[in-house]
Amino acid sequence: MSTAVKALTEDEIRKLQKKQSEREFFLDVPDDEVEFLTEVPDPVTIPLERPMKFKGKEYRELTLRPMRGADFAKIEKGVKAGGSEGLVCMAVITDTPYAVVSRLGPTDSIEVMKVLPDFLPREFFSVEETVEETEEETEQDEQAGQTGQDTSPSSPPSSDGPSQNSET
Repeated sequence: MSTAVKALTEDEIRKLQKKQSEREFFLDVPDDEVEFLTEVPDPVTIPLERPMKFKGKEYRELTLRPMRGADFAKIEKGVKAGGSEGLVCMAVITDTPYAVVSRLGPTDSIEVMKVLPDFLPREFFSVEETVEETEEETEQDEQAGQTGQDTSPSSPPSSDGPSQNSET
């Protein structure tokens, strides 16, 4: 049995090399193979005042880590899916499901938001405004708890007249 071997043309070799180069570009490289030449913030761990459990995993603390380039795509995808930009950033940078960070208590949210700017590019978005808004919401919640009032916005009355729901 004989085997025929065909030599590749220079054009075919260039195409194969280009394909290989493109594949290598998108392969994950172990973190220990990449060395930063400038200082990178150390991860920060924040213990949760109100720990929670989600899908069998306990969340007693959140650890914020330095952003990576791939995080931008994750953040964009989360925001396009309808997530809050601040919460999506928090979820990505802490490697925590959005369902968990979106249910953090106000104190835990504020503690994470205080540290979050250290891990984001300055141009990314105004975290200070988000922290101020969260602090205002916390104050409103605390005042409501003391007075027993509900500070959440109520639904506007229907313009269709009285409610059609009747209890019998």
